[in-house]
Amino acid sequence: MATPAAVIRRALIAPFELLGTFLLSGLFSILPRGVAHALGRRMGRWAYFLSPRSRNVAKENLQLMLGVDAAGAARIAERSMRLAGAAFSDLLRAPRMRRLLARRDVEIPEETWQAIDGIRRGARGAVFAASHFGNWEFANLCGPYSALPQQTVVIRPIPNPLLHRYLAWCRGRTGQRLILRNMATTEAFHLVREGGICVITFDLPVPPDSGAVPVEFFGRPTYTTLGVGYVAAVTGAPVYLAHFEPMGGCRYRFVLTGPLQAAAGETLRATATETTRNVSRALESCIRARPEAWAWWLKRWKVRPDGARGGWPSYSVEVSWHWPRGTAPRRDHA
Repeated sequence: MATPAAVIRRALIAPFELLGTFLLSGLFSILPRGVAHALGRRMGRWAYFLSPRSRNVAKENLQLMLGVDAAGAARIAERSMRLAGAAFSDLLRAPRMRRLLARRDVEIPEETWQAIDGIRRGARGAVFAASHFGNWEFANLCGPYSALPQQTVVIRPIPNPLLHRYLAWCRGRTGQRLILRNMATTEAFHLVREGGICVITFDLPVPPDSGAVPVEFFGRPTYTTLGVGYVAAVTGAPVYLAHFEPMGGCRYRFVLTGPLQAAAGETLRATATETTRNVSRALESCIRARPEAWAWWLKRWKVRPDGARGGWPSYSVEVSWHWPRGTAPRRDHA
């Protein structure tokens, strides 16, 4: 819980954060997308050097999870933050987002078109497992322009309520709907049953008391939200890992991997957990193929199960937790 001093400090800083973001948004909106992207990448590079906490987290994650040396970790971490800066520039340019831009700068392969056609013809909608891979902001903004059914994105509230409202307005400019995570479950079930698409980000650190379970991610049992698996298990909708893969410059490839939902298990929770494992394995494969495209500065391994083996980052905290009956995996604690 935040201290009174921290609450006061946050309240005093909030208007200046909003003003700074608003001014940046105005600047990026008047720039051509190529120039805005270049500036966003430069801002990401500045963030790499000016934020030692994020830089050190990224380098430690890379060394432990991919086994690269210090020089390789530094190189990948910097490229990762530069790509994140480009993603942020697209969010700030949301007021200028147009269908023509999406068609020009997004490549949709044939297999993705086939998946989209299958979703449109299905009795249910679909669940998109989103992550901080590629350009996640541009992916959400382009969703309504990709011949997909109605898209609803589950978001986390930003601590600064003024900034939260402004960025939510930016994210909704292209027609996607936004719902807060703490109010998402019932609405997600309803919209998927009605043929819509629910986009749920699943690669953020989640505490175990919020319903997360540890599933293997880069060889370690990592606490992961069951939101994607639960919505799929309850509605019977297909699950796809969805991301915009960088192609160089300002162009991205829209990739849908799946369907990834598990067969019905003994319990709803067991089915949801197995689906979550499938999605985590698919994301890990994408990251190993393009490590610079993922947000390595995230404290993804923040909470580790009591007694978990293997190398863990210095920022991780051990907690006592036991697998619910019927959900323990075969290999996660091996």
